[in-house]
Amino acid sequence: MNRHWLWWTQMIVALGIAVALPVSADCSRPEGIMPGPGVDAQTLDGFYLGGDICLYDPASVSEENVPRFRGSRAATDAPTLYYVNGANGSPVITAINVAALAETSQISVLVIFYAGDGTAPLTQALPAVSSGAAVETLKGVIADHLARQEPVHIRGGSAGTVVISEAIHGTRNRLARETRLRGNWAAPLGLLRVETHGSVARDFPDGPRYIHYAAKPDPVPKIGVVGPVAHPGARALIASFRPDRSLIARSEAVVSVAQSVQKLNVRPASVGDDAALLSVLKAKGLGMDKPFQTQDFIAEISRAALIPGGGGAGAVPDVLKDALTFLSTAFLAVHGAQTYDPYRQPFDVLYGAELPVSPRVRNIELETPPPVLEGL
Repeated sequence: MNRHWLWWTQMIVALGIAVALPVSADCSRPEGIMPGPGVDAQTLDGFYLGGDICLYDPASVSEENVPRFRGSRAATDAPTLYYVNGANGSPVITAINVAALAETSQISVLVIFYAGDGTAPLTQALPAVSSGAAVETLKGVIADHLARQEPVHIRGGSAGTVVISEAIHGTRNRLARETRLRGNWAAPLGLLRVETHGSVARDFPDGPRYIHYAAKPDPVPKIGVVGPVAHPGARALIASFRPDRSLIARSEAVVSVAQSVQKLNVRPASVGDDAALLSVLKAKGLGMDKPFQTQDFIAEISRAALIPGGGGAGAVPDVLKDALTFLSTAFLAVHGAQTYDPYRQPFDVLYGAELPVSPRVRNIELETPPPVLEGL
């Protein structure tokens, strides 16, 4: 375990030195692309984000060869959770969030990076992501697992849930076209285990098993998966909770997603922002080896950006002045990964090992604070 943490510390130091290079020898494979100046974030949409904070083109690198984010006690052959990040994707912030999730649940995680601009749906309308690189990559992952008749486990948050919804819709349509036979052609969808958190998507096809996590103060799922016209999927489980006060204490008054977007005129994150963030984290002694402390630090910067004079981290580092747009939306007190991931439980423990007979959506209340449970 100490060797694992030392490796990550060395990785962060190397990142700070080589962040200006679009391709770096610090990646586990030569095809890896490290976030840094000169790399257009939009060209990374649909790439795999590996545990080395490098991105890999699924057209040239098989997902089996991409390094995972893995909890310190997770088995090397543990099944993979495929994770789709939310809008205005930042590879570094996503990596920190996923490293914390992997350590909390002691699982293996591979990210399908979503670089789309999803700010409009948070204020007025739902996102329209009927196609795109991230959707195609996830459809490919699902198709590979279904061809082998293997379960596939997917998790995503915020606007990333639209990618998940569209990929499942596309898979369902493909199955219908390919079979053209009577019978239960949609049966393979039962191999999908899908978790969402703060989902802005509201239409999930029947067939897979779903758990939708919804924090009660979070305004996003109220226009999404738990809204009045939502279809969460047959037999879906809505797991609601009121966040433990310690998780939202950074903000004396809850700042809604819409307010933050309006105040900061959010734009898509750039890899230049990631380069600046890596340099600050390096100077602070933070990084992938300390995902929880790093989350806290970035959350405090976000609060300082949203609520000037609110204390916390104090003055925002000058190098991050232009990066506040993705920081503020990634760590809101009621919508970010810090709020949701501590409440995650192993899927079958929460959903139920047997498929419910009734197709009705079920609602449960999660405990506060939640029990610490490990596994997929």
